[in-house]
Amino acid sequence: MTVAKKTLNPSIVAVFVGVFFYLTGLRLPDTISYVMSSLAATCSPLGMMLCGITLGYYPLKKLLQIRYFRLTLIRNFLIPTVFYVLAWATNLPKDLAQIVIICAALPVSTLMVAFCVQYDPDPESNFESAGSVFYSTLISIATIPLWYHLAGVL
Repeated sequence: MTVAKKTLNPSIVAVFVGVFFYLTGLRLPDTISYVMSSLAATCSPLGMMLCGITLGYYPLKKLLQIRYFRLTLIRNFLIPTVFYVLAWATNLPKDLAQIVIICAALPVSTLMVAFCVQYDPDPESNFESAGSVFYSTLISIATIPLWYHLAGVL
């Protein structure tokens, strides 16, 4: 696969098209905008379905290995901690600090699984990415309210 072919994938092209529309102030017709919004609303559910399908190929016992918690620990604890310390050090206003810290504490994106499935033929990588999304989403049920509360104490 050539460098041009790798860099001119639909995601990259979409970013440049979006920047073009933003900079020029052009707008899509309402019909096209509505169709695109409707398609965008399906992305998260489809990503979760892809995670579930990927996880379904393996026994549940395999998912309980510690290696599948690594990315979850980084995403749900380490990154928000860094932003918490930065918000505290810069004396960020409470409302802004809560927004920044909660955004940093959001779970791993399901897009990671889609990229793994598309670009990495190794089934173990696909399973690890799906497991990370699963654990990160599950743990974020508790960590997002925790980070919200901690950011409010700043």
